[in-house]
Amino acid sequence: MRLSAGGDARPLFCVHPSGGSASWYTALARALPSHRPVMAFELPGAHSTGEPCDTIEALAEEYLTHLLRAQPAGPYALMSWSYGGLIAFEMARRLTAAGHRVDPLILIEPTLPRDPVSAEGHRTAAELYGTAADLVEKAAAAPENSSERARLEAAAADFFDSLEWGPGRSALATALPLRACGLLHQAYQDFDPGVFGGDIQLVLSRAGLAASSERPATVLHDSARRYLDGWRHLVAGDLRVHESGGDHMSMVAPSNAADLAALCERLCAQNDPQRQDGETRETGAGVITSRRQH
Repeated sequence: MRLSAGGDARPLFCVHPSGGSASWYTALARALPSHRPVMAFELPGAHSTGEPCDTIEALAEEYLTHLLRAQPAGPYALMSWSYGGLIAFEMARRLTAAGHRVDPLILIEPTLPRDPVSAEGHRTAAELYGTAADLVEKAAAAPENSSERARLEAAAADFFDSLEWGPGRSALATALPLRACGLLHQAYQDFDPGVFGGDIQLVLSRAGLAASSERPATVLHDSARRYLDGWRHLVAGDLRVHESGGDHMSMVAPSNAADLAALCERLCAQNDPQRQDGETRETGAGVITSRRQH
């Protein structure tokens, strides 16, 4: 889907987080300069048409089909927040393996692969989505206007309320979208990524940068150092760390849109084809660069 029509600059492709919706990036798209098109991928079976995918690799392959149709030649600008970082990372790996260049790959406090705490959380989420899908499916199968259907619909609503699911999730009121989201969470368990051959622009919140084993942050379930070490082992190029937002959720909130948009635009503009000749790439203030150890 297109979040911003933009002008003649190459597009920034955004990948949805765990809920499957790209609406999280609406404020960012509005805050980016008018020449920058913003395109986003939404989860098949939940927020877009198509059959649900049960692996991150399958999602990456599906999205690349659409990406290459929209922009046949690179370099490509990819961005994602939270769980979506895993999908964007796999897309970047596959593009690079096919001979394309991805620059920048912007991961906004992405979920770390193979993290035991994240694995347990996504396993639980997958089970909850499955339970919700079962409830919705049973209610839909009951006779219309019957007391049985009313009872099952009330049970489903109570289940949503008990989990404090917001409108974005409870609006997935049919079984297929719920099962698609469940599959997305379950896919974390089997994702074993290889190394990405380029650079990663890793954006952390202030809470993320300050995370420790005694005071963990969302996504960072241990210290920031261990989290960064985990990503460092997945990149053959440079891991460049930037700061934006106070905590994980506020990073993509409208209140932080201008700051995040300025960072994304700077990283994209440094690598736009029309700016490559005779230019020196800037790293910017407050950027930590660390190279993977071989």
